[in-house]
Amino acid sequence: MSLLMLGWFGLFPVGVALGGALVPVLGPVLLFPIGAAISASAIVGALTQREVRQL
Repeated sequence: MSLLMLGWFGLFPVGVALGGALVPVLGPVLLFPIGAAISASAIVGALTQREVRQL
């Protein structure tokens, strides 16, 4: 459980800072699909694990 908490609370500020830095460069129109693709790949990756599917 502590690893999940580290993943959420520890990496969230990093992701927000990275997104904030990329918006002026790429623009929100391009950044939203990139973020959606990253989220979708994380979900698909998690669903490949048997333990997650059994929840």
